[in-house]
Amino acid sequence: MVEQHRLAPQELSEHYVEGHGLSISTGRRPIPFGWRHGRTYRDGVLNPGEFHLLTHGELNTPRWLETFDEITIVLDPRFVADVVGDGFPAGRIEFATQRSTHDATIAHYAEAITTTSIGGLIAVPFNSMYHATKWGLEGFCESMAFELKRFGIGMKTIEPGGMKTDFFTRSFDSGRHEAYDAFVERVMSAITDPKTMATYSTPDQIAEVVYEAATDGKDQLRYVAGPDGKATYATRLKLGDEAFRKAMEQRFFG
Repeated sequence: MVEQHRLAPQELSEHYVEGHGLSISTGRRPIPFGWRHGRTYRDGVLNPGEFHLLTHGELNTPRWLETFDEITIVLDPRFVADVVGDGFPAGRIEFATQRSTHDATIAHYAEAITTTSIGGLIAVPFNSMYHATKWGLEGFCESMAFELKRFGIGMKTIEPGGMKTDFFTRSFDSGRHEAYDAFVERVMSAITDPKTMATYSTPDQIAEVVYEAATDGKDQLRYVAGPDGKATYATRLKLGDEAFRKAMEQRFFG
């Protein structure tokens, strides 16, 4: 599990760490930080991209002097057991799977971010299984948003449109049947048309939207990303569900 946090400058009271994890600094400048050692503090600097280990059960008294952007990667017990070695059983390692709900300070700034797809908000022909997963994830996240908000945790979903990757070439796989072939070819020709693909986004462009969602502090669930995705979803909202469905049928089948 990965958690995205933006933490205001503060000094935490003494507490025990819940769960094993790596906290990685994702900010753009070094963050002065310290921890209590007896009656004094030891101070240091965490540079962008550097990380520190969170060890379950460790007594912790951290402080940081500037806004701290971080990603915490919660470590699976089996991974920890492999690192420890010497036959240490994974079953002996126990920690919270939803760590942020156990720390009121962390929870207040936590964001759960999930990438779905514009395919979770609209549908095209011959992608029924794909859309089933994306629409299902959208419903799951919208429902979870109500629940997590009770604990001060935000829920965000990223819906990219088309991507300038190898998704439609090397990565794309589907079943075939002669009864469908001509229809599928018409749909794929429209989706992979060079003029259409020119409107697709690069991974870096989507990453910027993810960063925006993680840091804007807004109570906002959906972030539609990419010019084509935004235009398509705006058309659906403007036309309404039934008119949009008929327009998509006309686009692909005439």
